[in-house]
Amino acid sequence: MLGEILAGLSIIAGLSMVVLYCCHRAGIPTLVSFILVGIAAGPNGFGLIQAEHEVELVAEIGVILLLFTIGLEFSFNKLIQIKRNVFVGGTFQVFSTIVVSMLLLSFFTGYSINSLVFIGFFISLSSTAIVMKLFQESGEVDTPQGRNCLSILLFQDLIVVPMMIFTPLLAGELNGGIATTFFWLFLKGSGIVLLVWVGIKWFVPRVLHGIVRTRNRELFLLCIVFMCIGIAWITHELGLSIALGAFLAGLIISESEYSHQAFGNILPFRDIFTSIFFISIGMLFEPGVVFDYPLVTLGLVVFFVFVKFVLAGSAAFLSGYPLRTSLITGISLAQVGEFSFILLSFGSDYNLVPSPLYQILLASAIITMALTPFLIQYAHPVADRIISLLSRLGLFSGKFTGDQGNTGSADTKELKDHVIIVGYGVIGSMVARACIISRVPYAIIEMNPRTVKEEKEKGENIVYGDSIQAPVLENIAIKEARVLVVTIPDRVAVRKVVAVARQMNPEVHIIARTRFVAEIDMLSRLGANEVITEEYEIAMELFSLLLKRYLISEQEILRLLNEMKAGNYSILRSKEQLDQNVCQIQEQVPDLKISTFKVQEESELVGKTLNEIDLRQEYGVTLIAIQRSGETIVNPSSNTYIQKGDIITLIGDERDFNRIRGKV
Repeated sequence: MLGEILAGLSIIAGLSMVVLYCCHRAGIPTLVSFILVGIAAGPNGFGLIQAEHEVELVAEIGVILLLFTIGLEFSFNKLIQIKRNVFVGGTFQVFSTIVVSMLLLSFFTGYSINSLVFIGFFISLSSTAIVMKLFQESGEVDTPQGRNCLSILLFQDLIVVPMMIFTPLLAGELNGGIATTFFWLFLKGSGIVLLVWVGIKWFVPRVLHGIVRTRNRELFLLCIVFMCIGIAWITHELGLSIALGAFLAGLIISESEYSHQAFGNILPFRDIFTSIFFISIGMLFEPGVVFDYPLVTLGLVVFFVFVKFVLAGSAAFLSGYPLRTSLITGISLAQVGEFSFILLSFGSDYNLVPSPLYQILLASAIITMALTPFLIQYAHPVADRIISLLSRLGLFSGKFTGDQGNTGSADTKELKDHVIIVGYGVIGSMVARACIISRVPYAIIEMNPRTVKEEKEKGENIVYGDSIQAPVLENIAIKEARVLVVTIPDRVAVRKVVAVARQMNPEVHIIARTRFVAEIDMLSRLGANEVITEEYEIAMELFSLLLKRYLISEQEILRLLNEMKAGNYSILRSKEQLDQNVCQIQEQVPDLKISTFKVQEESELVGKTLNEIDLRQEYGVTLIAIQRSGETIVNPSSNTYIQKGDIITLIGDERDFNRIRGKV
């Protein structure tokens, strides 16, 4: 058995290397490559894998680790902030999909109402693993569409268990009363919530703190793995989703100061096991079904994608988000999820799905999963095309732009030469405070309706809307604005805001924030006057501290930093320019060093003034600071006495330090 498992994993690893390399050269997304590997290596392909069940078990670990890292990157506070989206948007998406699927399929099939309801269960679930992995790779987890998708996907993970409980009832085989079953489910859910609360507040921070103090990396890693798998196992034993348990484990640890270290330790394992999970999905695919029932399979694929796109997008729109964000959310969730396969297998045991339909549903679902990377990749331009089409047809009214009546409009009567802040997150709120301190007029555009409502009640000049749309910018007086600051994390949205604003006001000064280095040139071409890149801003701060350590003059440091910003960080992006500048700096102070010495009781310097010692004349060094009794004396005067226990900071070279080392 062990030999079969090792052989299977070896075949998977070797075949994955070849397929991924070829797909990379062809521009095919990684997830599709893994599914192709599974199809080729599976029993319906070349039959290279014999230990299929064991590979599926390994794949489950991939789901656990993926959801665990998502929980680490999220936080309990963020979950509380999106609770309305979870239960409002998620409830609408799941139940509307079940009802619509059941009604539409009833016109084309002769299946019983019970089977149609179960098929609705199957269709309503989307792929948390695929969608969140793609959003992580593109940096869109914290965008409005990322939060919307996560909210709906979390609700789907929660609803899987009631669906599985309800499945025997559909088959007429539920043992015990349904009220009793859901009562126990409620108790289990309450227990999980209590477990999370206790873990966040008391248990996990203390345990991790004690383990970190040992400075043992292996012990820390084992603790993180134990928490991840342990909580997933507890939820599984309670009859809940292992994915939900893994997410909750990550959520608990995310509230501690050690979450980043935990993420770094788990990341390599997550990537390996998640790859095996997608390969195991491909192994389920039967190409023969597509050839036997091509029209039915293709029709179901179109049906799945269209129904889920419309209803998931509607769920986001009903949660208060603009049309463009809703469309991207719908496109991103237009696939059938991994837990649908578990549910389908469970339903087939109760004869709710006939054998031919089982394979057709399976094949159609895998095709939608394979299409997902392409759908998400082109979600933004597709959403723009749809909005443009609706606009030409006269169906694109003001409410679709996000300018909803319940949020009011910005106070534009007194706005002139003002600052427009796009996005009211942490960075946007700091910019607003800076405007208040500087007494600069400003107005804010924000897409979170809850934030808009709360801030409006506090008297903030904020309006709800999608800043990509010209009417929203016009409403906030873009033509009279002096500065536009774009702080939102969505890189595609940032591009469009910059382009639209520049077209509407050629004179406005646009400052854009981005996380990605590759966006600098693009945003500059679209009209941004200044592009602030998070990675480079951190690098420049470190660069400044480094040069100060080597005693480069503040004027020279400021000149270099200004050159970097003026050239859109071209010095940091070009190795040749960077080397040239560093060489010039090193030539200015080739041998200069800083060192500290503690004055001993028997030192001949004790009791003498700096004037009497004359360090420069006698030893060739310069004293710049003295640390004494917890205080620091910077640039001490010539009549300052040296005392025992003083820590003196000197400038010189190694030869000079050797001369004075024996005197202190």
